[in-house]
Amino acid sequence: GNQALPDSLLRSQVKLSRGDPFNRYAIENGILDILDLYADTGYLEAAVEREIDINIEARIAMVDLTVKERAQSTVAEIRITGNEKTNQSVVTRELSFHEGEIVDYAELMASQRRLYLTGLVESVLIRPEFVDESDSTKQQIHVDLIETLSCEFFGSLGYGSVEKVRGRVVFSSTNVAGTPRTLGATAEASAIRQALTLSGTEPRTLGSRFQTDINVFGVLQQEPGYDLDKYGGSIAVGKDIWDNGHVSLRYRLENGTLTDVKTDEIPEDFKPRVRSLIVTISDDSRNDLFDPSRGMFLELTAELAGGFLKGTNSFGRIITRGKRFFPIGRRTVLASSLTIGWMDDFGLSDEIPLNERFYAGGPTVLRSFEYQKAGPLDAGGDPLGGKFKITFHPTGIAAL
Repeated sequence: GNQALPDSLLRSQVKLSRGDPFNRYAIENGILDILDLYADTGYLEAAVEREIDINIEARIAMVDLTVKERAQSTVAEIRITGNEKTNQSVVTRELSFHEGEIVDYAELMASQRRLYLTGLVESVLIRPEFVDESDSTKQQIHVDLIETLSCEFFGSLGYGSVEKVRGRVVFSSTNVAGTPRTLGATAEASAIRQALTLSGTEPRTLGSRFQTDINVFGVLQQEPGYDLDKYGGSIAVGKDIWDNGHVSLRYRLENGTLTDVKTDEIPEDFKPRVRSLIVTISDDSRNDLFDPSRGMFLELTAELAGGFLKGTNSFGRIITRGKRFFPIGRRTVLASSLTIGWMDDFGLSDEIPLNERFYAGGPTVLRSFEYQKAGPLDAGGDPLGGKFKITFHPTGIAAL
């Protein structure tokens, strides 16, 4: 019954060949995949009928699949509802289908995902509907939205073994002027860190698919080997390069002052001025960013500071991170993580500032060590930091 799609393509969707064990599950999955192919080419009403003849004595099964393609549909009209605060143009630019085109179900689902990722909607449903029941060639595409809160303000208060009493206040606006632009402010304080950060995001820089992130900050930090007062900011431009992949280029500018330095390697009141470029490539296939139960996160970051970028110190740094999540049964997740980092100074610089070095140990990394003490120490037992770091957490179990 197939005319629009060739036999070879349809046969490849059923993962069975002559001589294989008979498997009803594979046949049913193959039929669903065939229907997906037809839906992606505009045949939304296509159907597949199966006829299975089993010869018990010969121990063979004959499987016939009859395709009823019916009519191919086009997009007659696009209707958008629920966008009370969001500009219509913001919604339409995330749609990868247009009026007059053949209905491609895969593009409907891809557009639904892109709209959700703007952060403007709590839920989105894109569904086709007949314009006229007597004419199956014309489909009206409904884009139904439920918008998120455009402004949020929240705070948290807690206690940590290192930070002691800690608090955090966050304000964010995620629908600035009816667009996905965001503005945010975060203030945090604990026994070892006080910080204020202002940030903004433009997801469609100059109308392109490139996202621009800007942030400025001020930080007071008390570490075991030094105290740090720093301020600065960064600007990053990034783009999704495949389904789960993202690449970005960031310029970082920081001015700091190190005081109460415990080691003789760094002079008292040293003022590092860091000017660097950072390239980051990531792939994130986790099923949930905040509470994942399956998938993987991979990230590679390369940073070049100093040199032609100026600043007081010249160094290069590469960090790679990986996290893997495995579901075990219905309510348990097995997780593992690996981090490898390397850095070194170059040019006229002969030292890396204490606040830029690698550290390990404490509540988040190697809990059996004191905070920042799982590395080189000076004669007084204060951490010096290092140029190479590798931490591996082979297993972690969480009950959902």
